[in-house]
Parts: sequence; structure tokens; C-alpha cells
Amino acid sequence: MKADNNIKAEKAPVKPLQTRVGRGGGLVEDVGVSNVGVAPYYEDDYVKIYNSDCMTVLPNLIDSVDICVTDFPYGIGEKYLSYDDTSEGLKHLVDTVVPVLRGGCEITAITTGVKNLFLYPQPDWVMAWFSTAGTGCGPWGFCCWQPVVLYGKDPYLKEQKGSRPDIYVANEQTKKNGHPCPKPYGVCGWLIKRVTTNNNKVIIDPFMGSGTTLRIAKDLGYKAVGIEMEERYCEIAANRLCQNVLDLGGGI
Repeated sequence: MKADNNIKAEKAPVKPLQTRVGRGGGLVEDVGVSNVGVAPYYEDDYVKIYNSDCMTVLPNLIDSVDICVTDFPYGIGEKYLSYDDTSEGLKHLVDTVVPVLRGGCEITAITTGVKNLFLYPQPDWVMAWFSTAGTGCGPWGFCCWQPVVLYGKDPYLKEQKGSRPDIYVANEQTKKNGHPCPKPYGVCGWLIKRVTTNNNKVIIDPFMGSGTTLRIAKDLGYKAVGIEMEERYCEIAANRLCQNVLDLGGGI
């Protein structure tokens, strides 16, 4: 895992569980709920991982979370054990999962890839990660940006905390960790901090992969839930999450 220049590794105490009032007014004492129907693969004071198809547990979790930050499959033929990574498979996921996320989360942020941007329902806005070094090639040459579709209102403007940029510029390389498409740590950290104004929100990543969203959520002091259907990626994520919390200088 490669951190950006604002991240330094050091030991930090694990915060005790805190009772949170959910959007429906009920008390949420943990990031999971009793009627999920699937035992967690991994859990600690900050995060839970479910080794399951996301639509098996997502409908039962959606009322206990606030913000979705995720990275759908790309439909490019990656060799997953439990999922057929085709364009048809991606379209099915978009048609079935996105409505659940939009209906239950205050904000849903999805890194779509440029090619798949228009497969998604019309967003409220599109942000971008910009890399001058390029993130691949397309029919018009080097692709130097990656879109993030957003459903929901800008939390900083909603809370009258002023405008923030809608682009992140970095040439960050992703360290290989056994997953074919891990997201850069700094990019994911920027996105989480951009769609929240404090760490009292519970984050969900229904396509958790190797656990980058959960890892940085935990480092920032958020509660988070990850769902991943392939056990080998759950194992990678669990090994990352059981390490010491990192101190992300500056916080939110």
C-alpha cells in the first residue's frame, strides 16, 4: 500500500464503538445489522467485511449506512472466480445495484472508468481524478482522467462550509496487492474526504475488492462496511485492516 505525502504511518489507539443515530431515528450501535443473514468474514471496532454477493446483504444494510464510495467492475474480461466480467454483467449490476444505493445513501460516489461513464444513470455531478502521467490508453490517445459520478448534494455546500474543488490531481502509482484493479490510496482518501465533512458517517463499499476504501476509512476514523463475493480478496482486505491505524495528517 502506497500512501501519499500527507500520510505517515504510526500507531494510534483504536477508538471505542460509539452509538450512532441512524437516519430513521433508530440507534445504530455497529456498522452491521442483526438481519443481514450472513456472518461477517472480518470485523473490528471500525469495519465489517461480508463475503457475499452484494445484493444478498446490501438491501438489509442500506438503512444502516450513509455514504457509498465504490468502484464497480469494468466489464473488461478480468478473470474473477465468482463473476463474469462482461459488459452485459456490468449493465446488470448498474441496473440493480445503483437504484438501491441511490435510494438509501445520502451520497453515492462511483469511479466508473471513462468507457463506462454513460452506462450509469444521469448523475447529479461528475468529479475527476486527473493524472498527467496517464491512466491508460483510449481511442483518442492517453487517458489522463478518471470520472467519479456523484448522486446526492455536495455536503460542504449543503452545510454552508464553502466550495471545494471537484478534481484531484495526482500521479500516484498503485502497489500490486493480489487484486487486478486496486485504487490508489491517496485518490480514495481524497474522495472520502470530499464527499463527507466529518467522520460520523458510515461508509459502504459494495464492491470492496482488496479493501482500500475500508482501509482509509478506518485510518480516518470512520465506520465502514465492505461487501466482496470473492473470498481471496476478503482475505487480502482483512490482512490490510488488521494492521495499525495510520495517522492521516490534517483529518477531514
